Amino acid sequence: MIIYTIGYEGLDIQRFLKGLNYFDVSVLVDVREQTNSRKKDFSKMALKKKLESNGIKYIHLDKVGTPKDLRSELKKTGDYETFFEKYRCYLRRNISEINIIIDLLENNKKLALMCFEKRHDKCHRKIIAEEIKMLRGNGLEIKPIIY
Repeated sequence: MIIYTIGYEGLDIQRFLKGLNYFDVSVLVDVREQTNSRKKDFSKMALKKKLESNGIKYIHLDKVGTPKDLRSELKKTGDYETFFEKYRCYLRRNISEINIIIDLLENNKKLALMCFEKRHDKCHRKIIAEEIKMLRGNGLEIKPIIY
């Protein structure tokens, strides 16, 4: 079983969709707390419409998005180790959201977690995927969609 992750930083909607289609993703889980974007195609309603017209279901789980205080602290300090540690604690308090993702995976959905950050190793979606792997077992493979 595979869980994909993707960030839309630096992409236009066509390249983004091409990446999802290449890996045959059928469900995109938006893990941003705030779904407004300076790139209009990536704001919630526009993105949902584009995805669904391409046969991809859109789900937004705002409770797994990074809280503003953690984002602000990371911006000030640049300390990703502390950020990921605090985010992991936050995430564990929102286990019901993680269970939604696990249910989708267990129903054989090809799923991608999406946020803005281009680099998987610098984004909270990496922690979400790792927590799912820990809860679900070792058979889960995490694959970033990289451009």
